Amino acid sequence: MELFEKIRNAKGDEFARLARSIADDRTRLYSAVVALAQSGTPDDFERIAAVLSYATVDGTERTEHYSDRRGAVGKGYVDMFVAACNACNYPESEYIKVLLYAQYAKEGGALYGWRDGADAYIEKLAKTDFYRAAGYIDKYDGKFGKYDILIRTDPSEAVKLLLDKVLYGKNLNKTAIRRILMERPEIINALAAAYGDANAKTRAAITRILMLFKTDGRVKDILDEARSDPSKTVRDLFEKRESVPTDAVAFFERLMAAGEPVEYGRLRSLMTDGGKDRGKNKNKFAAVADRIFFYVTDDGVNKTVLMCDGGRFADLGGAPVALDEKSELYVLHPLDLDAASPLLTAEIEQPFLQLARPVYYASPDDGTRSSRLFGTFIDKKTFERGLRLGGFSFAADGDGMRIAVSYCGDYAVAVSCRLPDGGDTAECLEIGYYRTADVVRLGRDAFIGSANALRAGSLPRRAFSELTYAAYKLFGCV
Repeated sequence: MELFEKIRNAKGDEFARLARSIADDRTRLYSAVVALAQSGTPDDFERIAAVLSYATVDGTERTEHYSDRRGAVGKGYVDMFVAACNACNYPESEYIKVLLYAQYAKEGGALYGWRDGADAYIEKLAKTDFYRAAGYIDKYDGKFGKYDILIRTDPSEAVKLLLDKVLYGKNLNKTAIRRILMERPEIINALAAAYGDANAKTRAAITRILMLFKTDGRVKDILDEARSDPSKTVRDLFEKRESVPTDAVAFFERLMAAGEPVEYGRLRSLMTDGGKDRGKNKNKFAAVADRIFFYVTDDGVNKTVLMCDGGRFADLGGAPVALDEKSELYVLHPLDLDAASPLLTAEIEQPFLQLARPVYYASPDDGTRSSRLFGTFIDKKTFERGLRLGGFSFAADGDGMRIAVSYCGDYAVAVSCRLPDGGDTAECLEIGYYRTADVVRLGRDAFIGSANALRAGSLPRRAFSELTYAAYKLFGCV
């Protein structure tokens, strides 16, 4: 145990000396490796691979660290690890967790080079005893990542196991399972057929899966039925959940960009109760509202521009405007005004760009894939900052291309980017526009591969302007 503790805690040159000292002594090497495996932490798993990387697996003499060749003979080290466990009577049911963890190893570490060898071991096991392999993955792989091996081995049985988990299982990472199932459109018909006879909880689980295929015509009718399902559990899957806003500037700017109204009763509550200090920015809703413009409409066409003063609203002439709790207020956008409106030239200090906001118009050249920013470069740190500030996230698909996605009400923008490994710049390739409803969102991930890109000219002009503005800001072109 003294050797084990030294290896477990040693760092740098001290670790290298210890690993070299036992590399050719199989008894000491194996006992140390198994002791680390029994400890069972990811750090211990990484250290197992690091220790073994000093040992010889091909019979050749070695006098230096293996790091330059790490991964080239990863299978050899997997075989050596299994041999160590067998020699020490450490059962497969325990050491398999080390091999399953290799898929999540940090890039550049010794264990990272084990991935192909670990996959080969698990695949051989799955072909020999499918359910034993499945049991190990279920027990040790909370993300079910190696179900791809089971699907290659027996696709129908693997999908059946996953469906059983996502529909009836408890305390599982069902988001991870749905992510695997979204690549299996063959399950659509069976799920749609099972919907009618299922209980409410199972109908909700079925609906969650079918929503992953919402652009497939086969699911339209069943999703329409689910929207009016007798169970609130199912209906709630289609409801927008509004969180309590804490950042007043972001709240009003989002309403303006999306063209969404806010009821006067809610706004009054925010300006009263929500005006208390919240977080380090201490944004106050009343203070922000007093420095921007709103409007109300009586028939969807005629607009009355309003100013706010301490929670009271008046028109531009100063005449008070009475509002009831359900009155819908809109945050004014430059596109809501006539080009000759004197407001557009007013010099007013505002908490965000409202009157002076840049506006963009679609042109026939934009099509479904706009190249208006093609070839624009920006340094990667500024780009990454723009991602955060602009509410962008990278799509989880994209055929090897990095696609930054952001939303504005009913529409979304997808900016295709080139981000060379090891480079310090980001390059814009093209801009695409989508319906938010067509983008599949699973957990924090967005998938746009199944969504249909829209012609730029088909978007409402505010949506096009705001989404394009977001892309321009991302690449520092504002």
